[in-house]
Amino acid sequence: MVFPTLLTPQSPVLFTTIWTELSNIQGPYHDFYINDERQGRLEDADGLPYTLDFLVLEELDLMQALLKAPPVKAELQTQLRNAGQAATTSSWLPEVMKLVVSYAQITTEEEGLWDIDVNLFLSEETSVTANYTPRTCGGDLVIKLGEWLKITTVEGLLAYANALFADSSSTYGHPLPSFCF
Repeated sequence: MVFPTLLTPQSPVLFTTIWTELSNIQGPYHDFYINDERQGRLEDADGLPYTLDFLVLEELDLMQALLKAPPVKAELQTQLRNAGQAATTSSWLPEVMKLVVSYAQITTEEEGLWDIDVNLFLSEETSVTANYTPRTCGGDLVIKLGEWLKITTVEGLLAYANALFADSSSTYGHPLPSFCF
């Protein structure tokens, strides 16, 4: 009971620090797990996790928990109110969506599982308790935002999707098929 009381006033600083950390390690995470075939979920001799995917998972989970802290909620709500109509396109919300979507991409390991057996991939994907990943944690974060901000979260996600696909000539360096438009 004492720890939350002591932590609550520091929650906005902690939230900002976690967000900054997740933004800074986004590139290495993408290189290791999206582009490369690094094995995640490694543990040392004592059974303690030490891979980057565990750090990302813990930080996304902490960010999700900090959204419930009254000082964090108040600060984010104030920033949204000050942004007005542009809240879904030029505030913290689209930046969080961008961050969450980047960590929610399917890893090379999961892609390989899809190639081997689609049913096994779908079984793993729906078994959240067996394999809690940054992908599922990111989804939970968006759900928490949706429960709090309702339609604003959906509008923010839509604005991010529109910005992502605004350039119809290419996405991630690959041309999109004409049927996408």
